[in-house]
Amino acid sequence: MKRTPLGSLFVGLLAALTFCRALGQSQGETTEAAIQRTVDQTIDYFRTQQGARFVGQYAADLTACKDGAWIADSKAYLDEFRDAVSHARVQAFTWTRHQIYVLAPDAALFAGEFKETVAFGPAEHPRDFQGAWTILLKRIKGQWRIVHEHTSHVTPST
Repeated sequence: MKRTPLGSLFVGLLAALTFCRALGQSQGETTEAAIQRTVDQTIDYFRTQQGARFVGQYAADLTACKDGAWIADSKAYLDEFRDAVSHARVQAFTWTRHQIYVLAPDAALFAGEFKETVAFGPAEHPRDFQGAWTILLKRIKGQWRIVHEHTSHVTPST
């Protein structure tokens, strides 16, 4: 059977699409599962004080808002975040509610409410926090990255 130029183009495009999709998620994994895996990995880096890997989950051109204030310098924000995560002692972290919204094949939104018990320094006593974390994720070069984040914390209990 002779392959026509149009048929060859179609087969090539199909192979390329299959390969590109596999970069960001494993065979059979849904977009929701890939996003959940990325979120879980990010939180695991937080729990285990892996600040550099935690920050590696973010896109370089991140936009962010924390506790109602826009972050003007995303590089300084991520540097500060990396250092804080590297020194955080997380005793507990749980999602009280969370949801994933797939917006497009390469874009998704994660919104979650959490409770955590954490100390941010060696001499600091752990404190309880409640908060909300909303992130917009984009698949960049086959990897899901956080491109926008908004975090709000409730005043810690004493």
